[in-house]
Parts: sequence; C-alpha cells; structure tokens
Amino acid sequence: MHHWHREKNAVWRRVQKCLQKLGIDLIGLITADVVKLCKGLLGSNGLLNSNHMEQEAALNSLSTLMSIIPGDTYTQFAKHFIDLPDRVAHDALSEVDIQIFL
Repeated sequence: MHHWHREKNAVWRRVQKCLQKLGIDLIGLITADVVKLCKGLLGSNGLLNSNHMEQEAALNSLSTLMSIIPGDTYTQFAKHFIDLPDRVAHDALSEVDIQIFL
C-alpha cells in the first residue's frame, strides 16, 4: 500500500510539473473549486452513494485531493461531516469500545 501511495504522489508531481510548463496552475484550479469538489465527493454522488463502486471512486479521489491540498480539503471535509448524527455516536465511544473493531 505504501508503494502505491508514493507512486501516486510521484505521478501527481509529474503532472503538475508538465502542466506548469504549459502555464497551467493545477493547484490554483483545484483550490478555486475545492468546495464544489468536496461537495461532490462527500455527498450523495460520492461517499454517501449506495453504489459501492461510486463510494470507492469518491474515496480514491478524496485521497488524491488530500495529497494535493490537504489543508483546504480537510477544512471542507470537517464542515461537511460536523452535523452528521453518526459523528455524535462515534464521539461517545470509549477507547475500549473502539478497540473491539481492531
């Protein structure tokens, strides 16, 4: 898994360099639309989709987005999930409750 992650990051760095040579600011483009990107990835067409393949695609895309612009992505992620009822249930779990799932 770690090798795949390094390869993915290397690919994105190469894509970014190639686009920079063409005068295209990939990070700027992504940052400008991070709210829309996260809304799509975290909503009913993404992680909350009932289709497992759609969820998997959204998860992989979110992972890539986090590697490109982690701060902006996390901020949107936190805003989106702050009011979900499952979050409150998760926060109520003790360390022992969580360990049974490991």
